[in-house]
Amino acid sequence: MSPRSRSTRSLITAIILSAACRSVVDEPAAGSRSGTSAGAQAVPRIAANDNRRPAGWLQDGVLTVRLVAREGMWYPEGPEGVGLLVAAFAEPGMQPENPGPLIRVPAGTEVRVTVRNALAKPLTVLGLGEQRGLAGDSIRLASGAERAVKFVATTPGTWYYAGSTTRAPVLGRSSEDSQLQGAIVVDPPGTISPLPDRVFVVSWWFTLDSTSASGLGRATLAINGRSWPYTERIDALQGDSLRWRWINLTGLLHPMHLHGFYFRVDGKGDGAGYIGYAPGERRRAVTEVLPPGGTMALAWSPDRPGNWIFHCHFVGHISHLVRLGSDTAEGAAPRLAASIIGDADHVARHTRHAASAATMHEMAGLVLGIRVAPIGRPPAPPAHPGCIRRLVRSKLHVYGEKPGYAYALGGTPATWSRPIP
Repeated sequence: MSPRSRSTRSLITAIILSAACRSVVDEPAAGSRSGTSAGAQAVPRIAANDNRRPAGWLQDGVLTVRLVAREGMWYPEGPEGVGLLVAAFAEPGMQPENPGPLIRVPAGTEVRVTVRNALAKPLTVLGLGEQRGLAGDSIRLASGAERAVKFVATTPGTWYYAGSTTRAPVLGRSSEDSQLQGAIVVDPPGTISPLPDRVFVVSWWFTLDSTSASGLGRATLAINGRSWPYTERIDALQGDSLRWRWINLTGLLHPMHLHGFYFRVDGKGDGAGYIGYAPGERRRAVTEVLPPGGTMALAWSPDRPGNWIFHCHFVGHISHLVRLGSDTAEGAAPRLAASIIGDADHVARHTRHAASAATMHEMAGLVLGIRVAPIGRPPAPPAHPGCIRRLVRSKLHVYGEKPGYAYALGGTPATWSRPIP
């Protein structure tokens, strides 16, 4: 096993086994009430939430939201993919969502949230108290219990809430409770309707396998509940102004990279605090690191049409290794599916589906596809397109004992011998 693989496995194992330091407030016995566990009901399908519709109702400066934590079947690789039995948040009487219902208000709003635990295990929820973030106020709910919490949204920015049913910290959740989370967006004061931006939540699900090269068994990484190529396609018009908010609720950092354009970094946070940058502090970038538990706001404008992508720049986070059905031909995916969903017909469909996906895509995980339509009629291609020669050149001892490689444009042998800049 390579040092990098051992390091990855050690990091993930440490995240899962580390103790969470939180301020937990147990609900009073008189405040709880009986509920029906999700195991006694039909398991619903978990919907992918694009974070376009705010939850609850806003009246007289107060937002009222009701949340239910319950089990459901999650399909990060499309409806024909592997189904994972996980917990997720829902509004009462509605389908559970991944990520959970969006809480969005203008600054100064009082947010009142009632949370009910319809799971068979105790539930701890963070992010809905006056002290937010992973080390802030939290509540603990027994199975079937319900609890009301409130806070005042004072600072504009990007925030989140999350739940846990295991002993792992929120960023170390790996399976059954790994999708218990949702976004909180606080708009500037006086905002009447949500700003025209998009909100994306990064999540993961994985198992450990000491016999694999990476230390991982099955794994998936998702954006708003879907893994590439099943993530949402972003459609834009040439010259549009695009504003994005990102939340990372995995235990790994993700350098998020945009192809073809620069973006502007407008703000960053960690769930407990948020800093919106002044105009003179906003930097341009093509890659910005989104740390574990981190949030950020970006703005950019596509000035030319075409098909582009926005993705994590770590190869392991966009490779076929984070596809649940990556080695279907060897029988592992059907065994996984059978162990999770126990449905032979669905397993057979998944086997065909995963084989087809593997043929079409070598990428999976944290990738967004972007389609930029032109303004007016696109220019006609040249009648006689020119030729470009692209050279791959190397130089010894660039990275210690390892060589360095670079691309260069040129058409004569003289360009081949120039040193790599």
